Amino acid sequence: MSRGRKQTRRLPQQEGRFFLTGSDLDVAMQGHPAALSRRPAVFGLLNDPRGEEALIQFYGAHLSIARAMGAGFILDTPTWQASHDWVRRRGRDLEEIDRINRQAVFFAASIRSFFKTATTRILLNGVVAPRGQRDASLAPATADEALAYHYRQVASLASAGVDMITALRMTSSEEAIGIALAAQEAGVPVVVSFSLAKRDRLASGEALGETVVAVDDACRGAPAYYQIEGADPERLERLFHGAGDWLGRVRGLRAENATLGRLRPVIPHPSIGTAMVDLMWHYRPLRANYPQLCVFGGAWLSSLRQITRTSLAKIAALAA
Repeated sequence: MSRGRKQTRRLPQQEGRFFLTGSDLDVAMQGHPAALSRRPAVFGLLNDPRGEEALIQFYGAHLSIARAMGAGFILDTPTWQASHDWVRRRGRDLEEIDRINRQAVFFAASIRSFFKTATTRILLNGVVAPRGQRDASLAPATADEALAYHYRQVASLASAGVDMITALRMTSSEEAIGIALAAQEAGVPVVVSFSLAKRDRLASGEALGETVVAVDDACRGAPAYYQIEGADPERLERLFHGAGDWLGRVRGLRAENATLGRLRPVIPHPSIGTAMVDLMWHYRPLRANYPQLCVFGGAWLSSLRQITRTSLAKIAALAA
């Protein structure tokens, strides 16, 4: 597959600006009438008024926290699984990929227009999922295979106007390289987010540092930066201690619910806001020791409960 490479713009995160990311839509929608357990994929929420309302609440809750912390916000498009396999399983043509992704970006852009302020920078982030998450036998064996599989979705997101692409929950260097190359060819900045398994390695068995170097070498440094998912602060501190130059390429940390469950609560009776206080409190030493880290988030939003003024005040005090 041969295409021309395009120049991509720099992201504000690369200049060290503080951003929050979203959390897991599947988790946040549990118990909601438009719950994903009854839908084929996350973008199915866009075809139901109740689903759209749930998404508005979801994004609004996150943006309230970002405003309180004086942070920018990376607004994920609901495009998890919006690629070839989903279309093929339902007997639809590949044009459906373009339609679904355009619809998701249009919806995300309307959310940004509604919630934007002069002080809260909001970036539209096209979310791309690993192919083999549900069936490991489908995982791309090579970067070329990954590029061929993911390019259509990445190009659809780019043409619809996203500010960046994030390859979430990556478990191998080959698939990460393929998505990074697809984004480079589509002319959109890309972030690669690796999910850590046991012994600080990816599920493929590759060491994190070696994987970052391999992706950079294969793509000539195409990713804007890298992100780590699912590791608690103590584990990250051990991993980062004495790390090589690759660590300077890591700017984002994305927690999971299991991560929060292992942390000692700073504030009792967790809610949307207090969960974020806990997360940022425990990540504070990492922020101090590794100042390039400026993107934080993950599955800290476990429900759509209303954020209280008290929790927002505590968040603002923590960010000060």
